[in-house]
Amino acid sequence: MALYTLHMGRVGSGFQMASGGSVGDPKNPFSKGTIALQYPYLKLRGLDLEAEIPGLHWGTVNIELAHELLMLNPDFPVDQLDWASEEPNPEARVAPEDFWFARCGVGYAGRFYSGLIYYPHPRTKPSTNAHNYAVIEVLTQRIEGLTKGEPISVHCRSDVFGPRPA
Repeated sequence: MALYTLHMGRVGSGFQMASGGSVGDPKNPFSKGTIALQYPYLKLRGLDLEAEIPGLHWGTVNIELAHELLMLNPDFPVDQLDWASEEPNPEARVAPEDFWFARCGVGYAGRFYSGLIYYPHPRTKPSTNAHNYAVIEVLTQRIEGLTKGEPISVHCRSDVFGPRPA
């Protein structure tokens, strides 16, 4: 039987690239949300986000922690995903990346949501979007009333994360 860990944090905010909320912003070279762009390639590699998360919201929930974590044992490691080579803007054509996913639950405002931790692996993440080890990104269904700064929790297998070495 697996052991589980609860990671407490606060709702954070990101760059709105995953959801596509920043499409058209000069700092975002992508034609639509990065999750939507990655989806068909992930599905071809055996991970169907819509099957894993009924009612999937096409963006991530950013959970800011008081400590740094390194993902060690994903449920779905997808390495060298070439998801951006066909983007019309040459600046969006990033090299293939490693994406790791782990099943999780999210607790917010007395409700519980199932989801996947979305972990663009730091070893392949573009330097223009450096990895923050104190933030967990989660794919889940839409969470109504989600408010920046409010308490939120992530429940996952205890062996998913380890402390980031100094």
